[in-house]
Amino acid sequence: MTAQGISHALADAESLAAAVVAGLAGTRPLGAALSAWERQRYRRLRPMYDLTLRTAALRSRRTDHALFAALARQPAEIGRFLGALAGIVPADRYFTPRVVLPLVGAAALRRAMSGG
Repeated sequence: MTAQGISHALADAESLAAAVVAGLAGTRPLGAALSAWERQRYRRLRPMYDLTLRTAALRSRRTDHALFAALARQPAEIGRFLGALAGIVPADRYFTPRVVLPLVGAAALRRAMSGG
């Protein structure tokens, strides 16, 4: 849906190789290097993975609808949103309460979360 898989795979291969080199070279224990790589990868990819999964399954959340409605009212923000979908803007930096809450508004977000 987002066509980010191959980009992520290439970036993951590069960062995984760096972790393996660090572990095998003795810069840090291999297990620690791989664990750190996995945690960083998970944090970086999980927001976009979740959004892609919901979109592909046609199971958007009410909070997604609130965000889309807010974006419709703020055309200048659509570029950043599309950048997050395209992987230009890191999803883990865009799909955060710090970014989304000012867009959607606290009252609209509460309504979406409560089903109202």
